[in-house]
Amino acid sequence: MKHPLRRPPRTAAFSLPEVTIAMGIVAVLMLPALAMLAGGGSMETLSRDRESASRIARAIISGAGGDKDDGQLRIDLTGGESFRLLPAGGEVEGASYLLFDEKGLFLAAVGEGEYERGLDPQLGGRYFVKIRLSDGEPASGLKTCYLSVEYPAAASRDFRSAEIFQTRLAIP
Repeated sequence: MKHPLRRPPRTAAFSLPEVTIAMGIVAVLMLPALAMLAGGGSMETLSRDRESASRIARAIISGAGGDKDDGQLRIDLTGGESFRLLPAGGEVEGASYLLFDEKGLFLAAVGEGEYERGLDPQLGGRYFVKIRLSDGEPASGLKTCYLSVEYPAAASRDFRSAEIFQTRLAIP
């Protein structure tokens, strides 16, 4: 007696077209999620830089005080260092440039050339601060302080992001 030919039992599986369609659907759904994650990382970096710029500006303004002897603005910076800024006289407004690290600690005063060009990244500076005083209303005895915190310090001035602050200070 001959046994009829039996086919081997089929196992449950997906066909190639089904797998291809499923991969296409997953890719279409994952691309917006991945783009959102990438955008979130850059927003976190921007938020961190803005918070650091605000903290640096707050530290500079809170450490500012005038000297009665010479009319200079004295700024007590982190680490016990102080910096003196002459108020601008007449039509000329002078500016001073300071360098801060990633943590917002004062590193050094820099020149205008270094500020314009940018610094070598190995020097450790992350934020440039430009401070400028101008005469306010003569009757008030207040000076207007313009403070710009720019980052990254390694980039030239045209390619930096900047946070700008303005306040009034009393200098005796």
